[in-house]
Amino acid sequence: LESLDSDCFRQLCYVAVEVALFRKGDDVFTTHALAEHAYCVAGGSAAYLSELVSSQEAVGEGDWLSESALWTEWTHVGTLTATTKH
Repeated sequence: LESLDSDCFRQLCYVAVEVALFRKGDDVFTTHALAEHAYCVAGGSAAYLSELVSSQEAVGEGDWLSESALWTEWTHVGTLTATTKH
């Protein structure tokens, strides 16, 4: 990254990164939906319920989800629901 032109890198971040805000109870994504984005939780929390396992997983600040969408066609196998307002 050191050799990457800073203007080019800034433009890449501007085009590739999007901020999305969710209220408590909002579904960020749902099971069987086409994954079009990767997600990084910048604040607040969420709950992930996978159809593959019967437990719910807490998701919080700094956690990444759906990274597979960056390099392949992917369908969600669970639902991510916001549990706090941010």
